[in-house]
Amino acid sequence: MARMTRGDGFGEERKRLFCAALRQGYPVLDACALVGISNRTAYNHRGKDPAFARDWDLARRVSTLPLELVAFQRAVDGVEEPVFAYGRFSHMRVRYSDPLLARLLIADQPEKFGTAGGRRSAKRLKQLARRVEALERRLEASQMRGVRSAEAVKVVKPPAPRRRGRDGGNWRLAAARRRLRIGSDERGP
Repeated sequence: MARMTRGDGFGEERKRLFCAALRQGYPVLDACALVGISNRTAYNHRGKDPAFARDWDLARRVSTLPLELVAFQRAVDGVEEPVFAYGRFSHMRVRYSDPLLARLLIADQPEKFGTAGGRRSAKRLKQLARRVEALERRLEASQMRGVRSAEAVKVVKPPAPRRRGRDGGNWRLAAARRRLRIGSDERGP
């Protein structure tokens, strides 16, 4: 007698419905809930079934295409918006989105239009690595001189600032006292 394997219920019909939900812009979790499977089941099938993985990727690309078209339209063609002056309609102007255009160019050709942010952060990491190495060398040198631990290092606090006179060096307070003649035996005219 042949032993039957238990299926997870994610057959061809559900796969087709799942991909249709992805094409309509549903996130993976919502598409899974709509079809009645767990997201782990969907990802397992994606890993095992290359045709399903291809359909999944195609559905995601199709769902993002309208967004990319709208972004391109806003960046290149601009969007008309009304301008009001003194509470009345004045005219229509076209507003372009330069930051959006820059992001589209970076996403399309990162090797050509990529930002220097990655290079800057790599440079900063190298600087930090050099500083850490210098601090480690200083620590090793101090340990060779006889300082064994951080507890052995005496921390010297700077002396507290001395108070000068009755007002503690606050010239504004002293000037106010003089102006109002507060604290003196003399009374004004």
